[in-house]
Amino acid sequence: MKSKSKKVKLKGLSLFANVGVAEAYLESIGVDIKIANELLPERARFYQDVYPQTKMICGDITNDTVRDRIIEFCKGLDDRGIKKHYIAYARADYITKNEDLIILLKNHGFDAFFVGIESFKKEELNEFSKQSTVEENIKAINILEKNGLQCYSGLIVAEDWQKKDFDTLIEYLNSFEHPLVNIQPITPMPGTPLYDTYKYPITVARDDYACWDMAHVIYKPVKMSKRRYYYHIVRAYIKTSANKKQRKYIKQKYGLKIYNRVKKGATKIFFQYLKLMIFPK
Repeated sequence: MKSKSKKVKLKGLSLFANVGVAEAYLESIGVDIKIANELLPERARFYQDVYPQTKMICGDITNDTVRDRIIEFCKGLDDRGIKKHYIAYARADYITKNEDLIILLKNHGFDAFFVGIESFKKEELNEFSKQSTVEENIKAINILEKNGLQCYSGLIVAEDWQKKDFDTLIEYLNSFEHPLVNIQPITPMPGTPLYDTYKYPITVARDDYACWDMAHVIYKPVKMSKRRYYYHIVRAYIKTSANKKQRKYIKQKYGLKIYNRVKKGATKIFFQYLKLMIFPK
């Protein structure tokens, strides 16, 4: 009787939990978040209830006590002889203030970090209530690249963007060595302060749940049509993460099997956006 092969899952550590929003659907794509962090006790308890299999660390990740617990985690890996590959979420300000800890994590199997850059504009970072600056974001990415770690950047495109804004975004991302990025239209999720104070017309019904996925544009763009807006999002991907240089890099670094898997996923996303360009909601 043939034994069933066990699917290998990637282990992850999240340095910003945001009540689990960051980890949504990760389990379904093969990523297990083993440790997560949240600053506020009530949100930490809520997160722990939603993700009971994840060890929750409550407190400021820049605090020495929390820092010591992450070091303890690495020591536990050493003591048990555990050698696996990990991906982690991290804030830009944490990376810039703790390069030594980032190197320690790298030496214990961490291959990449997802960083919520959000914007290359100072005024937008202020609007998003981000604690990091444009300069700090750039420094964080440079630290990761200098130490041979992949940075996956999360960026938000705003309602009033024009072609020149997308052009600047492309130029900004290509100033880094390997810009692998997740570009999302800003989404005022129900239950958040942004939703309560949102000043732009929402064009998607609240119960059209599939469209509230931070990929669909749920508002009417100010400076262009939805079709054109989707087109520029796709163009930004093609000119950065999916350009010839990055395709070659992914193939060389991760091998043909991973490259083909990424290509398959990227192709699926491209056709989803193509459909939205033709039939925008």
